[in-house]
Amino acid sequence: MKSKYSKEMCHIEAQKYETKKEFLVNSKCFYSASYKYGWLNDICSHMKGLGNRLFRCVYVYEFPDNSAYVGLTYNLTRRNNARKQQSNDAVTKYINETNLQPNLKQLSQYIYVDVAIVLENDIIEFYRDNNWKILNRAMGGAIGSVNKFWTKELCHIEAIKYNTRGEFYFNNNKAYTAAQRYGWLDDICQHMYIKIKHRTVESCRNEALKYETRYEFGLNNKSAYIWAHRKKILNYVCSHMYSAIGNNQYKQKKHD
Repeated sequence: MKSKYSKEMCHIEAQKYETKKEFLVNSKCFYSASYKYGWLNDICSHMKGLGNRLFRCVYVYEFPDNSAYVGLTYNLTRRNNARKQQSNDAVTKYINETNLQPNLKQLSQYIYVDVAIVLENDIIEFYRDNNWKILNRAMGGAIGSVNKFWTKELCHIEAIKYNTRGEFYFNNNKAYTAAQRYGWLDDICQHMYIKIKHRTVESCRNEALKYETRYEFGLNNKSAYIWAHRKKILNYVCSHMYSAIGNNQYKQKKHD
């Protein structure tokens, strides 16, 4: 079925926004069509990149008196605006004390946070070695909470590593669960093939009987394991298995 949204129409709509997030929030239909047909990167090439909890950029405030503040953020514009409202912020405080206005520079793209931390510390040392006064109160790398936050894009990047949903679920349950919770699963798994196999409780039970632990079961037959988990019969089909606790005693009894 031909889409009622052409690439040209989507491009015209995308020109109204500065970021992909604004495009998605304000024009979901055009965004979805662009994503589905692979036009998104092309028609959004004019947009500013933004980060998230996992991707940060490195920036610096350079003052005329050779003072500098180096930092990390996932949204430079938002961070700069928020800083102006914080009287105890190192940059704001220095502006108020000296009446000097700094030059804000973005020094990197939005890159993986672990790499950004290393780069931030390297840049601080670079400025220090070149006789700049560093205004940072602490060492670089202060980023707050960096617990894994699965965006649709990150889930998609993870999903393309696998050929089936079963492989996706077994190898990265957190990404799979996030995609399932937010309704992205069908979209990001379009490249996968479906293994058609009719299962029953007893056939799954017979398969599980081949293994002594749930780990072995999941490792050797991921699809059966996942099917049992989804049907909530995992405890039943694995009732013969021994747990990780007391494995040695079980094995000893088995060989007696």
